Amino acid sequence: MIPVSTIKFARVSGLGNQKRYPAAPTMNLGFVNAVYSLAPPTYEEDYFAAPAEVLHVHNANDIAAAQIKASEKVGVDVEIDGGWAEGRFTFVAVIPERDQHTTKTHLLVIGYTEPTQAITDETKLFVSRVIRVNKGLWATPEGHQLIGRVGNDDLVIGSVRPFIPVDSKATSVTRAPGQKRATMRPEDFFSEQEYVQVKEELKESKIHHSDNWLDMRVGWAPNVCLSTGLNENITAYLERILLAFRAATTEDAINHGNGKDIFRDARSMIRNTSLMHYPLFSDLARDTMFYESGSFSLSEFKTVRSGAVDVEVTEETLVAEYGGADDSLESFLASRIVGMVNGNLLHGAFKKIAIASGSSGTGITILETLTDDLQPKQEFTTALTKQLELFSMLDGVTDVTFTLTLDVTAFADITVSVNGGPGRSFTYPAFACGLLSAMMT
Repeated sequence: MIPVSTIKFARVSGLGNQKRYPAAPTMNLGFVNAVYSLAPPTYEEDYFAAPAEVLHVHNANDIAAAQIKASEKVGVDVEIDGGWAEGRFTFVAVIPERDQHTTKTHLLVIGYTEPTQAITDETKLFVSRVIRVNKGLWATPEGHQLIGRVGNDDLVIGSVRPFIPVDSKATSVTRAPGQKRATMRPEDFFSEQEYVQVKEELKESKIHHSDNWLDMRVGWAPNVCLSTGLNENITAYLERILLAFRAATTEDAINHGNGKDIFRDARSMIRNTSLMHYPLFSDLARDTMFYESGSFSLSEFKTVRSGAVDVEVTEETLVAEYGGADDSLESFLASRIVGMVNGNLLHGAFKKIAIASGSSGTGITILETLTDDLQPKQEFTTALTKQLELFSMLDGVTDVTFTLTLDVTAFADITVSVNGGPGRSFTYPAFACGLLSAMMT
């Protein structure tokens, strides 16, 4: 018997147009040398799960600040089904996966609907984020208790189709004709570097003489993929790339390699969770067009859950308080700050948080955790505070102050002031964070 899932809908409206600011790291000499400014690894530490815990955070911020180019501040207009101004619903689905005596696991699936005034079985649902919460039996001073931990936190982002080289003279990889987006997760970054390496080897070998060629290693792939929430934290994103590159370089040296497998090995070290990792997505892919569209209807969701779904609709409408993104420096910084805080969900286990950053320091208040049995890690606020110092290290920026309230299932309201100027306020749709991901071009 399939356990009952719940899905709660809340009406939202009033959002302004949104922009995405893609990550754009460059593999230059300074970037490579930055590997050696990071703390040395130890066997016990899990680099790819917890940012800035074992690294020299300020060094990592230096690296991140150097990688944020002026061109990044020109945002890419983001479209949503029906347009941002249209009223729709957000949703949070709680889906049990395992229920045993010592282990319980469930998914939290966050997303939004098509524009609609009412929820029906035919309403189309778009998934933006999926979180796996694990509860295990832990020894405590009060005896053994089931304690929750966030196991996975993944954004569902569009177009996993890799970069496809079409011009051997190009200095970077181009996209296939008609392709609007491409991903730039850490693993995709190394895929691009591997292509450049292969291109140069072909030119040197004189095997390939044409200026135009197609990389036939690229096969079919779904139109949606997963990107860990930590990638939205620009400091953690670059740390992951640098650490994987150093680990692969070290392994190549130990094995007396020729350097040709470094990018491939680095990519495999930080490969993101696949959609098939979640049984829910596997079921949807079998019975719906989820892999192609990233969406499914409420009736299709009920079908894959064998009808065991409780639906709750909140009639109160959440109205966006401020406007959407624009091409200002304040908008760019606001988007990056929201992404960094939102991307630390895995680390902090929060649902709603308030932050005030000013001349006297940064204060962080966790207003609500994802579930009642989740306890936010104490080191979360310390690490995040250090990472937020990044935004006062960018070229042309001497001081950044901001106030932020973020609910991962609804909105992020942020007011940003740069270099003592007047504050500007923006509202970002946290429920659609997959659309705004910096991991898409």
